Amino acid sequence: MTDASMTATHPGAEVLNRDGVEDTGYGREFAPFYDRIFRHDESAEITAEGLARIHPDIAQGTLELGVGTGRIALPLARRIGPVDAVDSSVEMLSVLEENRNGEPVQAMHGNFVHELPGRRYGMIFAVCQTMSMVRSRAEQRRAMHRVAHALAPGGIFVVETGNPVQVHALMGGENPSVATVPLEAQGGWLTTYSQVTPDESGHETWRCRQVWIERDGSLHTGVEQSLLTPLDVMDGLALEAGLIPELLFSTWLGDPYGGQSALYIRSYRRPTETAPLEGEAQ
Repeated sequence: MTDASMTATHPGAEVLNRDGVEDTGYGREFAPFYDRIFRHDESAEITAEGLARIHPDIAQGTLELGVGTGRIALPLARRIGPVDAVDSSVEMLSVLEENRNGEPVQAMHGNFVHELPGRRYGMIFAVCQTMSMVRSRAEQRRAMHRVAHALAPGGIFVVETGNPVQVHALMGGENPSVATVPLEAQGGWLTTYSQVTPDESGHETWRCRQVWIERDGSLHTGVEQSLLTPLDVMDGLALEAGLIPELLFSTWLGDPYGGQSALYIRSYRRPTETAPLEGEAQ
């Protein structure tokens, strides 16, 4: 595909829906209150700084998968310059446009499992559970291969996602479970109804209904679903695609990863040899 086959947006442009883009509906439900829960705050700045620090070659470009409202892409662009991005939700991309303050983020409407811009990048990244929100191992495998082909030799793919062990710990041994957490800084409460369901292959899907309660008593609600993906499974998908596992952290401050860590941050490098990956033109 080419860049022109995706709907590009720019500061002040209306984000248009394009027929054929598969979208789970996550953005339609969460866009109105996503930034109330996941704020554009110091934690986003720390993530952006961590990404900038490990970028192998800024001149070769940067791409975010599942950019959402721009929580990470915008502060990253302020540090390193242009960032390309893709998201399947026009609602999320509309909020990104509202959040933009001149940052050079080129956002495109598309589903990264099926399509990416027609160029190569020095770094591609997927944070905030994005790779786990791909709904099947087959689609995760397809996405990993697509990313590998879109990396320049020596480029890296950075994944941040939850540790399945901690998902079960958060549920307190109950399945299904319910928990309410006050978020003082955001000015409200978040109630989460969770259930983990295994399929015939033993793959576990985590379904959550999130209810955001404002101080005035008004409610917003949305349902999200993620495919729990242990580190060794993500590593295996990367190796199948010809990528080499490298850095491993549990936080963007560089804390080491352990089996009980809440999440893992993993980088995968495309080898620098000139031989094409499987499926690439000779």
